[in-house]
Amino acid sequence: MARVTVPWIRAAAVAATLAAVPAGVTVAAGARPAARCAVPGTTRTLDQLWHPDRSAAIAYARSRVGDIAFAVRTQGRFSGYRPDHQEWSASVVKAMLMVTYLDSAPVRNRALTDRDTSILGPMIRVSDNDDAQIIFDTVGQAGLSALARRVGMTHFATNPVWGETHITPRDQTRFFLHIDSYVVARHRSYAMRLLRSIAPADRWGIGELPLPGWKLYFKGGWGYGTGLEDHQVVLLTRGCARVSLAVLTMYDGSHPYGKATLKGLFARLLRGFPTRPRRAARGAHAHAHPRAPRARRAPIVASAAAASRRVVIGHSARGRPIVAHVLGPDAAPRKLLLVGCIHGNECAGIAILSALARQRVPSGVQLWLVPEMNPDGSAADSRQNADGVDLNRNFPYKWERITDPTYYAGPRPVSEPETRAAMALIRRIKPAVTIWYHQHMDLVDMAGGDRGVARRYAQVSGMRATCLGFFAGSAPLWSNHLLPGTTSFVVELPAGPVGAAALSRHVRAVRAMEAGQRSGSRTSCRG
Repeated sequence: MARVTVPWIRAAAVAATLAAVPAGVTVAAGARPAARCAVPGTTRTLDQLWHPDRSAAIAYARSRVGDIAFAVRTQGRFSGYRPDHQEWSASVVKAMLMVTYLDSAPVRNRALTDRDTSILGPMIRVSDNDDAQIIFDTVGQAGLSALARRVGMTHFATNPVWGETHITPRDQTRFFLHIDSYVVARHRSYAMRLLRSIAPADRWGIGELPLPGWKLYFKGGWGYGTGLEDHQVVLLTRGCARVSLAVLTMYDGSHPYGKATLKGLFARLLRGFPTRPRRAARGAHAHAHPRAPRARRAPIVASAAAASRRVVIGHSARGRPIVAHVLGPDAAPRKLLLVGCIHGNECAGIAILSALARQRVPSGVQLWLVPEMNPDGSAADSRQNADGVDLNRNFPYKWERITDPTYYAGPRPVSEPETRAAMALIRRIKPAVTIWYHQHMDLVDMAGGDRGVARRYAQVSGMRATCLGFFAGSAPLWSNHLLPGTTSFVVELPAGPVGAAALSRHVRAVRAMEAGQRSGSRTSCRG
């Protein structure tokens, strides 16, 4: 993306600004040094009165289920936890949609019409998705991208589905800190009034915290209340003082849990925040109350062999959590996804995932292990999920209406919550290799992707490699179509449990996949 040009300022002013920032704190790139701003009721700046309790927030984030990132930005300081980590925007992007629309050429120089306000108001205050779609269709991806360039965002990416726009905490705090400045003057007060009047039902997270003396502007996003995403981006102002915060979470497991995570993170980040002036001692100026004592950092418990985190990626038709165990850093360039059981009566692959979870992953690799993609089927010892659907026929690519009860493909593509959870995860992490364990054919199916990858797995594991053909609506077929250049394939284990010797071979085969090994032709079905 194009960089934002910083207006020329005197070198002495730059030096003075940088000298005031402690070592180890990042100054927002491209930000204009602001005149000294004392928090009303004090003689000191916000940065002098308060620092976000980053350590307490990180300790809390690590104790919670989900994929969490956050950032805090004042006019002089920036700090965060995984601040460049991208997540889907959900409804948070509606603030950008509003600003883009209000500043567009057809709107910026005229009064707002009743139609404008009847769409923008519900889009922001009650997060109406139909109204968001109208605005998105009007401004388009190009409009959002243009605003991102104006702001100076560095990790922003649009998507044809507005809720799957890629955002980061760093970029969103940069936007919200001066969000009013990106709206043309005649519409500025209207835009800020909407962000300040979010409906009571949506005032969770930051909206539950008492912040007397400060004006709160924010937008949340929550992925239809599924727990897939729960985000909030915030601006707090008091006179000339302002601070922006962004907390993004995914795979929370449920919306109530995600809301609790947001509230807990904001409470820790804002610990000691100068919400009210303290009565001054004789002969002294009034100033904000001192910071509350810092909470003792919670211990982080990890296996000596492998440190992992547990992520709930969705829920089954009966509400059971679908859990992933993640080993290796998010920054790893090579990601692998292994699914132990998608047909509930074919679950021997779970033993392979359990063995891998006890070992370290190589440098540069992140391993996602999903033991049960169909927990209802596993509980019932049934191939299908609780709705009677064969999940491996429910994916959208080349879906066909199959009414055979054994292979019932569902009433429509992607009708099942388990399918949606798998698709969302694959879209998010874009695994180089995905392995789906089945039973009972005792072979490796090379039907899609780079057949040399599946062939190498077969060689190391001691299994026969062949091509079974393409199954309509299957998970590997959809994944290989979605992500060209990656490989998703099926390992059909034999009947019964995986023995110790076979288990060792399968672990070595996965290590070969982590190393990027392959063998032979990309297209031939010859083993």
